[in-house]
Amino acid sequence: MNDNYYKMDLHIHTPASKCYTGPKNDEEYFAILKAAHDQDLDIIAITDHNTVAGYQYLFSLKAQLQNRQTILSEYENSSSQINDALKGCKEKLSLFDHILMIPGVEITVNPGIHMLVLADPDKLSDLSELLNSIGYTDSKRGSDNDIGIDVDIKNFLALPALKDFLVVAPHIDSDKGIYNSLTGQFRGEIMRSPSIAAFSCNSSAQKDKIIGLFKNDTNYKREFIPAFVNCSDAHNSEDVGKKFSYIKLPSPSLEEIQSAFLSPDGKIRDTNDQRLEQFIHKLIDDTDPVLISDPALVNTEDLSHYICACLNEGVNCIILGVTSDLKITGLKQNGCDFEKLMVEAVKHVESRYSQMRFIITSEVLGNGNHIVIIYLKPGIECLWYISENESVYILDDSTPVIATIGQIESLVQGNTLSEIEKLEQKNNHTALHIKSQIQSLTDIVGKYEIVQRLMLDSVPLLSIYNFDRYPSAEIVKGLSQKYFRGNGESDGNIYFIFKNPLRLPEAILRFTCPSANVPCDVSEKLDSKPISSNSIVISQGGGSHMITRDSTIVGIETGYLVLTPKETAKNSSHLLLAWLKSSLFTWFIYRKYNSTNIYLPEILQEAVIPYKLLKNIDSAIWEIVQEIVDLENAFITKIYNMCKKCPECDDKPCPHNEMVSAHNTSIKERTALIDQLIFNAVGIDEDGQSFIKEELEAAGIFTVS
Repeated sequence: MNDNYYKMDLHIHTPASKCYTGPKNDEEYFAILKAAHDQDLDIIAITDHNTVAGYQYLFSLKAQLQNRQTILSEYENSSSQINDALKGCKEKLSLFDHILMIPGVEITVNPGIHMLVLADPDKLSDLSELLNSIGYTDSKRGSDNDIGIDVDIKNFLALPALKDFLVVAPHIDSDKGIYNSLTGQFRGEIMRSPSIAAFSCNSSAQKDKIIGLFKNDTNYKREFIPAFVNCSDAHNSEDVGKKFSYIKLPSPSLEEIQSAFLSPDGKIRDTNDQRLEQFIHKLIDDTDPVLISDPALVNTEDLSHYICACLNEGVNCIILGVTSDLKITGLKQNGCDFEKLMVEAVKHVESRYSQMRFIITSEVLGNGNHIVIIYLKPGIECLWYISENESVYILDDSTPVIATIGQIESLVQGNTLSEIEKLEQKNNHTALHIKSQIQSLTDIVGKYEIVQRLMLDSVPLLSIYNFDRYPSAEIVKGLSQKYFRGNGESDGNIYFIFKNPLRLPEAILRFTCPSANVPCDVSEKLDSKPISSNSIVISQGGGSHMITRDSTIVGIETGYLVLTPKETAKNSSHLLLAWLKSSLFTWFIYRKYNSTNIYLPEILQEAVIPYKLLKNIDSAIWEIVQEIVDLENAFITKIYNMCKKCPECDDKPCPHNEMVSAHNTSIKERTALIDQLIFNAVGIDEDGQSFIKEELEAAGIFTVS
């Protein structure tokens, strides 16, 4: 069984907590669940102060709704009022779907320390009995103040009853967590208690400090480093899921969470998308950006100095929230609008010859911190300075410093040479384009002959293939991010269609569809399309993929169409896919329609296939395409299994990039062979092949050889 990442928040209060800051009414309970859905949470724990009443009341509301729905269903369609009431019931009941709700309690013990105790739903009464056993009678429940019980933290953690529950030490970076409430050897003794399965800590610095204690301080050492999770400690519906963790599980249950906490390495993350880490590390490898992790430097003045220095040094990327040792910690927003801050900082950076544009993007981590990536886009390479004092900044060990006169002279000289090189490259590209245009004029007869040959010896594509066009699917929110990661899996029960061009600039998944294993209870609700025969799927960008019979596909934020063979189609889907991806077909439709997007009706309706000319190479093409498919599946499985180990993988540089390059090379060799077979079958000589490829390159269209 394949594990998936589930988004969880294990510390949520309801109006049953006396210190709850939101409205204390029935609708607030539903607001909590709606907030959990809006935040795409899969797992939540209801943990009121010293009471389980909030969890109990939540499910009593569910029972009331179910009874009301049963009664209203008997009179469905008898009036609009009843239909509206029935719809309201269903909408509220749906809030209980697709979320694991764990009963819990935030228990206060001497000296005012909070502990989370979580239970299986069928042990809710045992959880209530635990509260009674330590002195939390009904009159004392719901409050974390004036507890009036005589149980200290050490005696509490020694209770035999805790073996039936999951104990989490909450907010250890706050004043009511065990780290700040205790000191000395006693604190170490408590924190190494085997009764504590995990710690919640939203501060990266505090978490690293405590992990260091667990590793190096004999007073804290445990059998293994415990799990650390982010939790919201929400006291109103607006804060639900604002802090969270992703946990890798075969299925969501308290038992599986306990198992993951016993060996948390690689199973608990601030993001479910390991591509974020891979992307950032690749960005660092490729662009050598400036990294800023100190929040004190994230202000208008310091940021303007960094921007000025980066522009002068030719650095086009700044990343906020990554340390110099490449650890992704994020930065607290604290009300800061990063884009507005960037706009203000840019106002202070000027040049006499160019204007600067930028692109800014951010990602929220589970601890509530932000990763911010800033792309600088100067017009030309020139000298940049701070407008207030005309100081020129450069980088000294990734820190902006004011440049000396000599350094400024070197910058000016370097920029001049760089612009000359750019001009030369532009001239070369222009020359290639002009050459292509001249060839188009001088060899117009030869090209006309190729077009005519294709038209005469071809049949309309839609004469042998049926097609159905489908809109983008209305799917469960966040489904693609939750179940589809990276390049997908080599097999799965759902295929995902994304908008992409006809010819991808890389070979990965050029022929097959990305897939994922989606739980049946989720896949049944998808607006998806079952496929009954081997078919070709065309994305909205014109990308084509092969899909096998007995499959199910769903479009992610894009429409798609499916080509299925008619009974008269004797050629294989392998051959059609090879033709659609070939240089000859790409050149043919680009030359005729000035576009390569075969999803467009005006192109698809007139697209042709040289049916008779290609029939003799059908078996040869089939073998090559199937070999590509097999290579892709093996590659994806290998990458998927390797990347599942992240962040355990310590290889530097990441072997992923090398494997991708090697795979792409092997695929390009085979696609080039397909090109050659098709050229030969249609009778395109070497001169014709050359100008076809040159025209594609001049048009900026990817070629495989």
